[in-house]
Amino acid sequence: AGNGAAWGYAAQSMVVNRLLSSGDRVVVAGDRLSDGLKLPNLGVYGLQTMHIRPEPSDGAFPAAEIAKLADPEIKALFVISPAGRARAACTEQLAGIVRGDRPDLFVLADESYATLGDGTRSFAAVLPGTYTLTVKAHGFSTYQRPGLRLRVSLPASVNVALQVGQVSPPGGV
Repeated sequence: AGNGAAWGYAAQSMVVNRLLSSGDRVVVAGDRLSDGLKLPNLGVYGLQTMHIRPEPSDGAFPAAEIAKLADPEIKALFVISPAGRARAACTEQLAGIVRGDRPDLFVLADESYATLGDGTRSFAAVLPGTYTLTVKAHGFSTYQRPGLRLRVSLPASVNVALQVGQVSPPGGV
């Protein structure tokens, strides 16, 4: 039950900290947490939940399911990591969306039961790289920091001091 509760706490924290808002659309990729536990009802936090499910035969997501993630109205992706060989296929498919069309997508991945055999990789391990951090807030100049390197298992933090100036559009973060 602890793993299921963690998903609920994560969703609640994202709403409380205004990363997600009531009415936002989120996607759950996969069916069940470890030991057959179900993901908590994210609708309790006002989130509209859509599910995408991998094929039972090979664990890969059908192209039509992956295409749903290109919708900019989807704000977060909750990944229930599969075990075994299916893991590599799912991980690469979902990481491809984040690297391509949706670098703005919040991704929460269940890594607690990751299979560490040959050919498997952690979802977080395929997204390290060099990024540009952009911060926008109404009434302040836009802050950009190119060359921010993200690595696996190393926390990254950036202290940002916004300057009063040119007005950024409302809704920027």
